[in-house]
Amino acid sequence: MMKTMFRSKDLWKLVEKGFSEEGDATRINDSLKKDAKAMYLIQRALDSRILVRISEAKTAKEAWDILKTEFQGDSDNSNIQLHALQREFDAVKMKQGECIQDFVSRVLDIVYQIRVLKQDLPQKAVVSKILRSLTPRFSQAIHSIIEAKDLNSITVEQLSGSLKNHEAILNLEGTQLEGEKALHVGRGYAHFEGPNRGGRGRGVPFQEEGTRAR
Repeated sequence: MMKTMFRSKDLWKLVEKGFSEEGDATRINDSLKKDAKAMYLIQRALDSRILVRISEAKTAKEAWDILKTEFQGDSDNSNIQLHALQREFDAVKMKQGECIQDFVSRVLDIVYQIRVLKQDLPQKAVVSKILRSLTPRFSQAIHSIIEAKDLNSITVEQLSGSLKNHEAILNLEGTQLEGEKALHVGRGYAHFEGPNRGGRGRGVPFQEEGTRAR
């Protein structure tokens, strides 16, 4: 989000690369103003506990580098995090009863963390992972999507939309099936009770008290 904000204000290059204090006074003054603006945006995004960690930074780049080291660690630590995230990505599976929205969100959370660590993870690989990790309930949906879509170009958003449509159909069919079962059980119960409400079945002859069957 911070990167997007910096890009929208044409400040990202300055934050990422810093600026040179060489050149004419007008250009240097403009760079200083932009840097101060970027620093202000960084400071606004931090709470007081983290803000103190960049109190010694003189430029937005220095502040950004401190935050990167603080939250991402050095290169060795980043490699460890990346390895753990890749294993998590390989192992993630859809849970029984989990909805498509929640499962896709879990996968994308891992994907975004991997990409933050500068590791490329193509959209095709994410699409393939999602399809491979669905529960058996979506087997027919998977076949339909593979037949109808080009998996080399389909986006995660498009795949998620298709799966949600199939999920809605499956949920509707399940609701109808439960309704039919409930109706069938209700009819069977009524047939068993019969017209007499004393617990006597329809096929049990009524006998008056004091009489015995011969």
